[in-house]
Amino acid sequence: MKMLCFSRRKLLPAAVIVLVIAVGAVLLLSRGRGKGAERVYPGGNEGRVTYLEKLGWQVEPEPLETLQIKLPTDLKGYEDYLALQTEQGLPFADCGGKVVCRYTYRVTNYPGGRRDAQVNLLQCDGAVVAGDVVLLGEDGGVFGLEFPK
Repeated sequence: MKMLCFSRRKLLPAAVIVLVIAVGAVLLLSRGRGKGAERVYPGGNEGRVTYLEKLGWQVEPEPLETLQIKLPTDLKGYEDYLALQTEQGLPFADCGGKVVCRYTYRVTNYPGGRRDAQVNLLQCDGAVVAGDVVLLGEDGGVFGLEFPK
């Protein structure tokens, strides 16, 4: 019967290498995609309003609408919206097949005094996964959450 014998001099470098690989793997797996990859968990309504205020938006304190939406597993057809969210560093792409809750607020400080602006926040498992500002007029559109300069 052959016995394996390891010396501490051989085990220590191997242990250090394993530790470095493990730490690197954890860091790599915990990194999000795109800019601003840190997940935001605003909590309830007050937390969502505070989150929007930190972005520069002033909104009416209660949402105009709250909807639960089951997203399709395959997000084909959402390419433009996916691109907008990816640009903002929000993980909407990770939510295919999941239920998201959309909160819509009336914006009260849109530049130029527009009264037809709304902001949507989508949360999945408590985290903000998407957001947009919608201008409802004929010259409207859907824009990212960055406050216009």
